[in-house]
Amino acid sequence: MNKSFLELSDKQWNLIQELMDWDLPLQRGTPRSDLRKVWNSILYILTRGCRWIDLPRDLTRYVPRSTTHKWLKQLQEAHIYDKVLSAQRACNREKST
Repeated sequence: MNKSFLELSDKQWNLIQELMDWDLPLQRGTPRSDLRKVWNSILYILTRGCRWIDLPRDLTRYVPRSTTHKWLKQLQEAHIYDKVLSAQRACNREKST
């Protein structure tokens, strides 16, 4: 079975940005990762059910796996991850009815 991955559309990304109404952790040292790439990386791992090491190394589209894991933990702790997934599910339900 071919599991192709579609990156976030502009509409999906705008919804995520609206839902991420939290203060980002302070930026120190290395510049902050592009959050759209972070979300694409997280969704790639979770929708494909693959191992972290299998995340593509294409840094024009994704962030490194250690960065992806760090952000996933932060988003889960801030309850942003759950909020975004719930909103996406609600949008999908509306489309199907």
